[in-house]
Amino acid sequence: HTGSSVSDLFVNSFLDLAVVPTLGNNYEVWTVYIEDQSDLVKLADTAHLVFGPSHPLRRARHTCAMYFLYPTAFEENCIPTMETGEDNGAGMVDQKSFFRLMRAVERAGIPT
Repeated sequence: HTGSSVSDLFVNSFLDLAVVPTLGNNYEVWTVYIEDQSDLVKLADTAHLVFGPSHPLRRARHTCAMYFLYPTAFEENCIPTMETGEDNGAGMVDQKSFFRLMRAVERAGIPT
């Protein structure tokens, strides 16, 4: 069992079972934790600064962004969101803010 896709257990299992067999230990992981829609908006507004040319991730030959979140049209913390999946809707985020963040990170030069 690897937990929900927003858990540390899931991400660690993904790295151990999918990334390490392919890349070995020649990779870095930068984690950004999102609590709610406001975090998505803040990161989208500042992605060009946060992930700019001087960020340490730019030393890598290859970079990519991976999002272990579930975009939804439901309001945060509403009953349908809280009753969906494991962990009371953990990882459910506002779809418009989520896709805005993805576009901003891609514009900053980090493909999805």
